[in-house]
Amino acid sequence: ETPTTTNPITGLVHTCGEHDTGKTVFALSCGAHPSRIAFVDDDIKGRNTVNQLRAQGMEFGKHVDLTAAFREKREIDRHNIGLELINGIEPGQYDALVWDTWSSFEATFYPVVAKDPKRFREFYAPMGQIASGERWNVSFQYEAQVIGDMLKRVPLVILTSHLKNENVNGKQTGRMIPDAKKTLNQKSNFRVWLRHNPDGPEPIGLVLKRPV
Repeated sequence: ETPTTTNPITGLVHTCGEHDTGKTVFALSCGAHPSRIAFVDDDIKGRNTVNQLRAQGMEFGKHVDLTAAFREKREIDRHNIGLELINGIEPGQYDALVWDTWSSFEATFYPVVAKDPKRFREFYAPMGQIASGERWNVSFQYEAQVIGDMLKRVPLVILTSHLKNENVNGKQTGRMIPDAKKTLNQKSNFRVWLRHNPDGPEPIGLVLKRPV
């Protein structure tokens, strides 16, 4: 029988960092048996990791090439593809869900709200700028609901992201920040930023939010 593991960390984990710091390997080394991991691959480089593990005789319980599924699709279509994927996971089917990277799917929440705002909230402010801010807040709440649904199906959800330039009032500050919306900051049980280690191959992990 395939072993079922009990991880000391459950809930939502956000892993971010520079390119080639090992985010995918870190996420897949979560302690769950590969056959009990659902791996949603939306990063072309993630395929190399999958091929290496398969060459070692390991197979994931589920592997979805989301890069191919999302190709030439618009935001709403991408969102529906992601929801269908999530809804296809039965509670208890997997011990861990790794979504690498989350950013592309995360970018679909606001367009869904903007297309049909009355679906989520009946009244918005009459002023355009205020109404836009309200739609953004609704999109964050909607993303949190979807993540909550994922956690009902899988006890450990690991979402990865790259970095992006920080932008304040339309100007870049020169700093790099995680390429994720504030939902992950608020809802994550654990957040870690992987950085290149000048003294060895193992990355340096900066803990942005430690488990309670």
